[in-house]
Amino acid sequence: MDLYNNIDYFATEHKSREKKEIRRKATGIGIALLADFSVMFFWSVPIMIIAVVMGFSMTEVTEALEDPFVVMLLQAILAFFMTFLPFFVLALCQRIKLSEDISFGKPKMNLVGPFVLLSIGCSTVFSIITNLLLAPLQGLGIEIPNVDFDYPTGFYGVVMSFLAIAVIPALLEEFAIRGVVLKMLRPYGDGFAIFMSALVFGVMHASIFQMPYAFMFGVVLAFAVIKTESIWTGVLLHFVNNAISITLSYAEMYLSESMAGVVNMLFSFVTINLLGLGILLLIKADRKVLRLEPSLTLSSGSQKTGYFIFAPMIIICFVVAVLFGFVLR
Repeated sequence: MDLYNNIDYFATEHKSREKKEIRRKATGIGIALLADFSVMFFWSVPIMIIAVVMGFSMTEVTEALEDPFVVMLLQAILAFFMTFLPFFVLALCQRIKLSEDISFGKPKMNLVGPFVLLSIGCSTVFSIITNLLLAPLQGLGIEIPNVDFDYPTGFYGVVMSFLAIAVIPALLEEFAIRGVVLKMLRPYGDGFAIFMSALVFGVMHASIFQMPYAFMFGVVLAFAVIKTESIWTGVLLHFVNNAISITLSYAEMYLSESMAGVVNMLFSFVTINLLGLGILLLIKADRKVLRLEPSLTLSSGSQKTGYFIFAPMIIICFVVAVLFGFVLR
């Protein structure tokens, strides 16, 4: 009887320790997210102050901020302070050794190609699912704000758009989420780490329209990084996804409405077929690719999920992201 009591006591103590560790890490991640939001919400304040100190009038500053090229340039610069810096500090606080704990090595190349095809197909499917999820709200007359960009034109404008929306986010957001956050959560199971890092990725976007898509795509990115054992896979998939989005946006700018519609229809048809092809090639390359390493924790998956998402700092981040997405966009 004493043996059973000792085992039960050990299990209870171990679960309690797991809960505290997950809550502590959720708090750190939440603080990094709030720092990200602070730059996202209030970036214009320091820029206005600096511009005025340098002798520019408010009218000149306002006119400059209406220039799509300037907006893209600022977005590229602010990404360092908004995404990289908070999560770099978080990595230091968590004693994550960047060169050792984050997989910057060469990925398993036989899996990279199939994951690229799969992710391109997922982009269309996830867009459809997002629209279906938001349709009931729109049916009730609730406006769902979207983040629309006025893309700069000309060669340099196109280059700046790709840098600001495809290249820099792919590098910095992958470092933050599939690097730091995923590393922090993997000790509690790969499945848990994949879904919770994807949740953080979704909340980070602070847009009602983008959060469902970002969450679903975040699952694919984290799964690909784990299976190929390299963060560079996530960078590649992220870049391809965003680059395709920019390309389609420019196509809508330069093509007629009917032609742009045809291009979108063809793109959807092709990408859905690529999804099936990607899955087949992925399974052919590794029949065990869909399996994840079993969790070694005593807490169940639902318990660990509860520990994380009900951490006060994560709740605050979610509320702030939703309010910003609905009210301030």
